[in-house]
Amino acid sequence: MFYFFQNGAFFVRRSFRGLPLYSVIIKQYIKTLVNEGYPIEFFFEGGRSRTGKIMKPQVGAMSYMIDAIDEGYNKDLVFVPMSISYDRILEENSYSKELKGKEKTAETTGAFLQSRKLLKRKYGKVYVSFSDPVTLSELRRKVGGGEGVDLSVKIADQISKRISDVIIATPFSIVTSAM
Repeated sequence: MFYFFQNGAFFVRRSFRGLPLYSVIIKQYIKTLVNEGYPIEFFFEGGRSRTGKIMKPQVGAMSYMIDAIDEGYNKDLVFVPMSISYDRILEENSYSKELKGKEKTAETTGAFLQSRKLLKRKYGKVYVSFSDPVTLSELRRKVGGGEGVDLSVKIADQISKRISDVIIATPFSIVTSAM
């Protein structure tokens, strides 16, 4: 997973299991970015869904940013929920096979090199849509809180709802849903 900021990106492992120092370093790095006011772009679903539906959010980075605010690294956060939809995607053939029960093929360097020829095809349009920006403080008021409540999960659910409100129903997705 990559998180983009300013004109750069930094790599974040999908799992921190067995790497306690790694999680401490990433958490402090995100707090430093929040403190400095850098915009941080992240996709808390972790990747594209196979069906086009919104996936369950992964809230690790978001919880680190909320912790940064709670610890005084900055006054507030602004989230700009957005959706990126495609008419067609490179992996559509393998996705259709997977929907019929075939196992997902492991990604290899050879397959990556062969994929260059796929880039010559026409894949239609990309649709980018934005919801209204919302601050962390607004979301806190809306979701409440209290003992035993995971604030990052509740906030991620609210942002996911805002994303689902602006998702474009592409002609391709409507046809494939009907099929």
